[in-house]
Amino acid sequence: MNKILKRISLVALCFLLIGTGFTICGLLLDGTLAFSYTLGQPVNTKNNREYNMVTKEIEPVHSVQVDTDYFDIRVIPGKNFSVTYPEGEDFDSSYTVENDKLALTVQEKGKSGVHVIGFWGIMPSFSDYDNTQDDTVVVTIPEDKSLKEIAIYNSDGDCLIEGQTADNYILDLSYGDLELTDCTGKNVELKSGDGDLSMTSGGFDSFTGKLSYGDCQIVDSIIGTGDFTLSDGEMSLDKGSVSKLTAELSYGDLDVNHTKIDQVDVSLSDGDFTARFEEAEEEFSTSLGTDDGEITINGKELGTHYTASRSVPKTLNVESSYGDIDIEFGK
Repeated sequence: MNKILKRISLVALCFLLIGTGFTICGLLLDGTLAFSYTLGQPVNTKNNREYNMVTKEIEPVHSVQVDTDYFDIRVIPGKNFSVTYPEGEDFDSSYTVENDKLALTVQEKGKSGVHVIGFWGIMPSFSDYDNTQDDTVVVTIPEDKSLKEIAIYNSDGDCLIEGQTADNYILDLSYGDLELTDCTGKNVELKSGDGDLSMTSGGFDSFTGKLSYGDCQIVDSIIGTGDFTLSDGEMSLDKGSVSKLTAELSYGDLDVNHTKIDQVDVSLSDGDFTARFEEAEEEFSTSLGTDDGEITINGKELGTHYTASRSVPKTLNVESSYGDIDIEFGK
């Protein structure tokens, strides 16, 4: 009996030391000590953050920059220039309008909590007491106005840009989806850490997209030069047109459906390439290759490599390490 008690005491002491270590680390990181238990629904002693969403009209601008951490963002058309953002003691929210540029910043004053006691036992854990309200930072631009630049920086939240015309789009999202609807402009530079890209009815001279984890879907859009890099995700082009498409996919398929493309240069590490072109095969100078897969053109299997050199403006170059290449041409 004494041996069992000694073992139980030793285990309890280990848990106590571990819990104390986590608690000290949390406090050193400006954390708040809290005790919680779980019984059906989580309960903790920290109140939800209180804030109000306020809307203010601003003077006309030619550039927009939005920098947030944990809010969704919308840039939409409307009657006047205005901004909507949270106001409260738990947020550092501010905006300035200088030199025809709106700079809106919303940062949450997050404090980490240290949960020491659980219903099921003693186990320390860290968590952020984030607000539970679902509100969105909004920038409204008059429908007849065009901008020089739209710049979005968001740590964790989705972004919708709708009905905008701008020379340059700079979009940097760490975690969150991006939706572009009815937008036009010259250049788009997208960097996405973890999130999908969905673009509908867009028109851009140049589009550069780098997605680490997420799918890319482009529908009924016109792009001059498109350069896309996807580390882990699918890509699809449906209708519309691209003058020059360069795409590099590490893990994911690429599907082209009735999209007019003059120059195609695609590289896939692990994924299939599927295309349905309205043009005839003779309109392309084609080079296809796969190390582990099958090439099929108009239903005919052609092995692992296929080349058809022609003196024509359109080029189709596709390489896949592990995946099939399936193409159907028009007649």
